[in-house]
Amino acid sequence: PAEDSEGDQKPAAVEPRPPKETEHRPKKKAKKAAATAAAAEAAPDEAESRPPVPGPMLSGGTIDLPLGPASARLSCSLCHGYFREPFTIAECLHTFCKRCLFLSFARGGKECPTCHVNLAPDPYRECLADRTMESIVDKLFPELRGADDETEREFYAGRGIQLKRQFRETASSDNEHDGEKEHATSERQRKNEAASSAAPTQPKHAEMDFRLLPDDTVDAAHSLPRLDRSSVRASDHLKMAQIKKYLMMRLHLADRRGLPASAIEICCAGGIVGDELSLTFIERTRWMQAGNEMVLTYRKRQEGMFG
Repeated sequence: PAEDSEGDQKPAAVEPRPPKETEHRPKKKAKKAAATAAAAEAAPDEAESRPPVPGPMLSGGTIDLPLGPASARLSCSLCHGYFREPFTIAECLHTFCKRCLFLSFARGGKECPTCHVNLAPDPYRECLADRTMESIVDKLFPELRGADDETEREFYAGRGIQLKRQFRETASSDNEHDGEKEHATSERQRKNEAASSAAPTQPKHAEMDFRLLPDDTVDAAHSLPRLDRSSVRASDHLKMAQIKKYLMMRLHLADRRGLPASAIEICCAGGIVGDELSLTFIERTRWMQAGNEMVLTYRKRQEGMFG
């Protein structure tokens, strides 16, 4: 304390100190920045330490494709094997082997084995044969088809069960003309028909190629991103409700934008199409351009149009 000439004491001036939080805040920021910089420096080293993903290789006139990244998309989650006669549930787009899926239904299941979406009252009618997936698996694993046929013959022979007449004719035909593709194809068709007659009646569907493009006539508030691949092949009985779910999944709309499927509109030739309409119906009644690939456009729902 300082004293003046009259002997009175005056308190010394005290300089204000910043609060402790203010003192430590720069240190926390500095530590965080240092940790971020260290992680950024370590990231390239970690990436370099990972083994590179092998790409396609050309060998002796054939292309070898690594199946590691694709195996999960070609495998059934019920039997953990590659798809055999794959069927896709239209409601959720999950795919399984036909026998695996139908066995779960025969045991009383009326829901998707993966996401448990309700398929009642008739789960069989909610499933479609996925010919595109089947052709991919057959091209990648051509030996599986012959192995399936041989295993089936051994199964019946080992139990003393006589093959049906059409199967016996096919077997003898295959022995006479081993390796001919037309006989293998006809056998698959006859087996599929016989299996369908044993199982509950399934509607027969063809496949259709069409394009899905964002509607470029709307403003930015109602526009949606473009798909990586706009060309789509699907069953001609696929309904617009399932196509909306496909868009939700491919564009990650539920995750990134929080949009429900009902917030999407699908149009053909400038007019909005209903959720209950199938591709075949729309092509015959709305598209009206025979010989040209059908184009469907999509956008966010315009509320004002419906009052």
